[in-house]
Amino acid sequence: MSDLNQFLHCCHALYSTIINTVAASTDSAGKLTNDVNEMTSSITQIVANIDSIKTGLSTNPLASKKTQATVKSMVQAINDLDKNIERGKG
Repeated sequence: MSDLNQFLHCCHALYSTIINTVAASTDSAGKLTNDVNEMTSSITQIVANIDSIKTGLSTNPLASKKTQATVKSMVQAINDLDKNIERGKG
């Protein structure tokens, strides 16, 4: 009878470990999804800013102030993306 009890105890421990591992994996997947969505948003913003610069330069070569503001916005978006990537590593 003690062998059966030991077997049941091992099975219970194994099932508990599996349940905890699945919960941790699900949590990690949720965090990864959020980080990917934030990065996608940042990349979309960067692409939009590049298009804005291209349009601005082709329609008005003297629009340096607008270009400067857009470049600053791009730098901020890239920095935010970098922070999200670093946060995801931690």
